[in-house]
Amino acid sequence: MVTGRTPAGDQWQALPALHALLLGLTVYVAAHDSATIYVHMPDPAWLGGWLSPVLAVANLLLRLLTAPPQRRNAVTRALLHPPPVPAAAAGFLALYGLAYTLSTHASLVGWSQITTTCVCCYVLALALATTGESLFTLLSGLSIGGVAICVEGLLQLLPRVRTPEQLMAVNGSRYASGDPFLANRLGNGSLPYPTLLVSLFLVFGSLALGLAATSRTWLARLAALAAWLLNGICAWLTASRGGVAIFILMSLAHGGAAALWHAPRPHLNRAIAAISLTTALLFAGIVARLVLTKGSMLRADGSLSSRVKMWRICWHVFRANPLTGGGPGAFGEAWRAFIRTNSFPEYSVPHSLYFGILCEGGLMLFAAAAALFAGLAVETWRIIKSPVSETDRRLVLAFALGLLAVLTHDLNENSFQMHPIYLLSAVFAAIVIGLRAAHPPNARP
Repeated sequence: MVTGRTPAGDQWQALPALHALLLGLTVYVAAHDSATIYVHMPDPAWLGGWLSPVLAVANLLLRLLTAPPQRRNAVTRALLHPPPVPAAAAGFLALYGLAYTLSTHASLVGWSQITTTCVCCYVLALALATTGESLFTLLSGLSIGGVAICVEGLLQLLPRVRTPEQLMAVNGSRYASGDPFLANRLGNGSLPYPTLLVSLFLVFGSLALGLAATSRTWLARLAALAAWLLNGICAWLTASRGGVAIFILMSLAHGGAAALWHAPRPHLNRAIAAISLTTALLFAGIVARLVLTKGSMLRADGSLSSRVKMWRICWHVFRANPLTGGGPGAFGEAWRAFIRTNSFPEYSVPHSLYFGILCEGGLMLFAAAAALFAGLAVETWRIIKSPVSETDRRLVLAFALGLLAVLTHDLNENSFQMHPIYLLSAVFAAIVIGLRAAHPPNARP
């Protein structure tokens, strides 16, 4: 077992901090390589999509060149002995992605760029977690990348509006300047479409709350809370109603967990946790009521009804071939046939990760995706029960809660098909597996 985790006061040592900042920069760049849900809109990419893999490779090489031999050996052992279920599922999904790319005549170079970035960042994060580097530092670097995405989104949005009342998040109207996809909401341009972009704010908002809960100084705590607030404001400005609702629920869950974690005043803490849980349940009930009520703010523009039509088409394709689905691109073909006689935009995804998987990959693909997430959930639970530090335990939970929020959001979206979400998932998996390698079950605190 590798010991010697960096003390909290030395969290920003030079090399770990540099790795963390480069990783945050890689995620920031990857946010400019994400696919769009509209097939006729070009995908923004910096340097043809090569910038993110170049940064990832450079960051990994820096680690390989500076790490002492005994630490490289520890990382090699962790790489060669991953948890079998999520490892097999991840390998299958990567191969399916390649087959999908070839079948739909998509860019093989693009698949290679995304795969290279994710693999390099996975190995780097695994190396940092396995060899005892500060997880606080690593996630702080990711959080800085999230702040950069927020700042860019605001700089792009503000020049598009003349008054605050024009913001879609304020009045609900789809203002536009001659283009229906350039509404006055945060997103578009060089960043992903708003309902996809909000998924990043869910992850970074959760990370910020985890960092705030584990910070050792008031200055660091205030900085983390400021990052959470910035992500919350940006989530609101995307005008993604589902994303905003999930952001609020996620934050309430953090509040309840933080109250239960602190033990100096157990009665007060339990009361705060109960209030947070009750508020979350009431808010979830209100959201469900609005979803089911025709003409409400969650259904007034027909957005949900159009999604239901897409899901019905997915279900029809899935029922025709439950085991393997309709194959790569099946939704696009079925949707184009539908809109020939119905007035709807052309989409490349069905606004639901789960219906999309069933439509194009059937039960085989759905089982592989379920095995990946269930396997990681089991490993995360083992981390919670293992002798890791309290700081690491809480940060892992914060990261997991952020990705769980995205999975919930993907009930009516396809955020998990974006490059930055792939990348964040790879980093999370690496952290969990790396901590397990550094703290085996038979170890003692």
